[in-house]
Amino acid sequence: MSSQHTDPQNMRSHITRMGDHMVAALEIVMEAKSSFKLPVLDSVSEIVICGMGGSAIGGDLVANYLRDVSPVPIDVIRSYRLPKHISTRSLVIVSSYSGNTAESLDLFEQAMTRGAQIVCVTTGGELEAKAVANNLPLVKLPGGMQPRAALAYSFVPLLVLISAVLKLKDFGDTIIGVGQHLKELAVLYSNVGNGNPAYDLAEKLTDKIAVIYSSDDLSSVNLRWRGQLQENGNHLAFGNVLPELAHNEINGWSFPIGFAKDIHLVILRSREDDHPSVLRKMDEVRALLIKRGLGITELTAIGKNKLERLFSLISLADWSSYHLALLENIDPTEIPAIDELKRS
Repeated sequence: MSSQHTDPQNMRSHITRMGDHMVAALEIVMEAKSSFKLPVLDSVSEIVICGMGGSAIGGDLVANYLRDVSPVPIDVIRSYRLPKHISTRSLVIVSSYSGNTAESLDLFEQAMTRGAQIVCVTTGGELEAKAVANNLPLVKLPGGMQPRAALAYSFVPLLVLISAVLKLKDFGDTIIGVGQHLKELAVLYSNVGNGNPAYDLAEKLTDKIAVIYSSDDLSSVNLRWRGQLQENGNHLAFGNVLPELAHNEINGWSFPIGFAKDIHLVILRSREDDHPSVLRKMDEVRALLIKRGLGITELTAIGKNKLERLFSLISLADWSSYHLALLENIDPTEIPAIDELKRS
């Protein structure tokens, strides 16, 4: 297949510039934060992030990243209904890149009715109008991207705002370091040819169904991988996490006979962050599935701290899905099935 398909909306540029986006997003949220008052920790019993698709994945990453240090639960809601327990002691952050996502707007109205403490993160649309009309804290993002290409803008503001409410460390320097790390990785992962793990994996996936395995600690990164392969690559992808999959899914790899030839397994590891028992179990799962005839690629997080390592795997997801799209001769920006459903 040709790898020269045009990219009219410049998905490549957005992926390349994610490091710059991290720093720009930090500047935007710091300026916005100086103009409003955040809830105090004593008034917050839980944090709920409302969003869909590319606007929600930043929330997943923040919740995953902070779950070992957050004094209150952090949850992500992807639906039309808020849980019953949302109340005046709930901090609800509504994240919608377009500002017009139906589910997010419904959740906003329910949060208002419950008297929740609300912060809005958006480029504009109805969500901005509602935030301004109700004098709510608002972080306004730059437009012009697909939501999945604006991950830095959905992640950094949430991390900064939530860590401020929870009185956690200032992540500013860490975010800047991640931005630099992503710039360095883009130089390697953007190349076409041998030695680039993102391109090598894309070649392996062209005629395969992708299955992504990781630790539960990397569940949000796992979800990002599936989303990028599905949206950028228009490619079927599934996934699961350890240790849970070792208690059920692993038993299903025997049947139907011969299906392994159509699947390529991608194992994501972060050796410094994954639980030692999970790393051992991952080795056992890998050995078992090799016997089942599966093709397997292992990818290991790299970086000097946990956030750099998380985003190193995200960078691999972005670039692998981009190369896969071009190998399949499709535009990595277009999402025809999603657009059709939105029109229906």
